[in-house]
Order: sequence, then structure tokens, then C-alpha cells
Amino acid sequence: MKSLSSLLRLSVAVVAIAPLAVGQSQGLTPDQAEALRSAQALQREGRHTAAVAALEALRRERPDVPALPRLLSYSLFELDRPEEARAAAVDAIGLGRLTPDLLTRLVQIDRGRGDAAVVLDEVRILTILDPGNPTWRRYRAELLAASGRLPAAETAFRAILDDSPSDAEAWVGLGNSLVAGGSTGDAASAYETAWILGRRSPEIADRVAGLEQQSGDLASAVQWLERAEALSPDADGRRAMRSARLLASVGRDDEALETAARLADAEAPDVAADASLLCATIALRAGSLDEASARLEEARNRGVSGAALTDALGRSYFVRGDHALAARWLAEVADGDAGPDVFRLLARARIEAGELDLAREAIVSYVERRSLDDVARSLIAAYRSARAAAATDGDE
Repeated sequence: MKSLSSLLRLSVAVVAIAPLAVGQSQGLTPDQAEALRSAQALQREGRHTAAVAALEALRRERPDVPALPRLLSYSLFELDRPEEARAAAVDAIGLGRLTPDLLTRLVQIDRGRGDAAVVLDEVRILTILDPGNPTWRRYRAELLAASGRLPAAETAFRAILDDSPSDAEAWVGLGNSLVAGGSTGDAASAYETAWILGRRSPEIADRVAGLEQQSGDLASAVQWLERAEALSPDADGRRAMRSARLLASVGRDDEALETAARLADAEAPDVAADASLLCATIALRAGSLDEASARLEEARNRGVSGAALTDALGRSYFVRGDHALAARWLAEVADGDAGPDVFRLLARARIEAGELDLAREAIVSYVERRSLDDVARSLIAAYRSARAAAATDGDE
């Protein structure tokens, strides 16, 4: 959490500017109080190695003074000696100095050690010691979510929002917990509330777009992607490509084509290839067969492979009347996972190309997937007609 370091330094700075009061309250002799002030001056100057030496010397004289391990912990931490800093902080707490700055340091150190359970307990205590600081309540809720205790995390975030309904960060945290728990609809509402409260970032807009897409509200998903793009245009075009696909899905082909045509020259090869494929799909829908074929070949040359391209190529050549080539491409996607429509087109292409034995296999595959419906009957009729015509030609 970004604020932990700043909170630590703020709390230590408060300790460092009041040495005399601390010294007198602990019953230090005048010489010891002066030594303490000198050590704190070294800390303010950033001379932590010298400060550690001075504080350790004082501790040998007065091991009962909790202010000494407390300040020692700070300098050791600044010297990147976390285990020693932790031990000093624990010593201070053992002497009765349980303060937010010490626990903040322990949180940082234990988080670095990966001890999530200990960190969670420390943050829980911080919420008690420092009840006016919302950072600790939010952080505890985030830790609960990270540990998989999602109902507890949701309860913690909602408790924060009961007290502070305008806490945008808590709304984001609630949204994250709800997504992890599968409550995508409520999560989208939480993110949208955070957005309204001023937590506007491309990350939030992207998350809402994804959730709206999952729910089937593609028009809303497009709007959220546009908001994300307005805040921070993506350099590689991936978000714009995602938006173009959604635009095509909701029938806004002109806008989708404009974006995809621009991205077809993108530097990222996969984005450029996907853009070419989308351009081809839109061109096929519009009946622009030459444009579709050119875009499909462009996509293939840029490395696109798989069922989407192969199916599109097959359909393109089928519409153009090149049935043998259409059958060649459609056959590549006519496997166990292919839908009945692929076998319908393949059977028709085989019949038109005169590949009747292969056409029969495609018809059987269609019937296995869809049953003997009207389409199957029309294919069988066309197949028999082609067989009869072939037999007549053979007799002649």
C-alpha cells in the first residue's frame, strides 16, 4: 500500500523532534538526555550508522527505557537492516511502548517477509490504536480479501462505507472483493460509484468495461472503453482493438471499421493481424468480397492462424463461388468442435465442387450435430441430384 512508507516516516519524524520530553519522562540523567538529543539530531541529518552506535550505547546503560529501542528500530530500518529493526521494535513494545509508528514499521517488515497472518493481526491492532486513520481499516479489508476471506473483506469494506460513504478507495476495494467472489453485477456498481466520487482512472474504466461485457451489455462496455481511452490512450492499440470488436458486435460497423483499419498498421503484430481479420469480417458482412479476401490474406501473412481465420477464408471463397478453395479452408476447421453451420457450408461447397464422396461425409457430420432437419434434407437432395448428374455424364 503506497501510504505505508509515508505514514512511517511521518510518525518517526514526530518522535524525532521531541527528544527532551521523552528523556525527562523516562527519568534519564542530564547526560543521558543530552546523548539522546544528539542521537536524534544524527537521525534528522540522515546519519543513521552513527545514530545506531549512540542509541546502542544508551541502551546498555538504560535497557528499561522504551524510547531507545523505538528510535533504534527507525535507524536500523533506514539502514536496510529489517530483522534487527524488527527485534528493536518488539523490544520497545515489550517495554510498554505500543504505538502506531512501531506497528507501522512491523507491518512493512513483516509484509516483506511474506507473513500475511502476522501483518493482518498487526493492522487489526492499528485500527484500534489509530481509529481516526481510515488507511488502516481499508488496508485490513484488503488483506482479508487477499487472504481469500472474501465475506469478511466485504463486511469490512461495507463497514467503512457505512461511516464514510464518499470514500472512493473503499468503493474500489469493495468492487475488487466482489469480483473475486463472483458478484460481478454488484462489483460494477461499486466501481461506478468510485468513478462518480472522483476515482477516475483507465484501470477502473477497463474493469467496468470487462464486467459489462460479461453481463452482455456490449454498448455500455464500449462506452467504458472509450472513457479509459480518453484518460490514457494505450500505446499498442489493444484496448482500441477490443473496442472495435465490441462496436462490431453491436452493429456499429462503420465505427468498428474505422478503428480496425487504423490498427491494421499498428506496430504490435498481433494487433495488426486481429485488425485485418476484423476488417475482413465486416467486409464480408457488407458483401465486399474482394476487400474481404484481401484483408484475410493480409491477416494470414501477418501470422493469424486458427479457426477464426480459416472459417472466414472458407466463407469468403464460398460466397465468391470458388467452391473447391472454400472446401479446402472449411475442411481445416471441420473437426469435433466445429458447429453444424461449418459442415453445412462444407457439404454445399463439396457438392458444388463435385467432391461427392467428401460431401456425403460432411452431410453425415451435419446430421449428427443438428439431426435430420430441413437443411439436412436439402443437402441430401442436392447431393442426390449431383450424383444423378454425374452418373448421366458418365453414361454419355
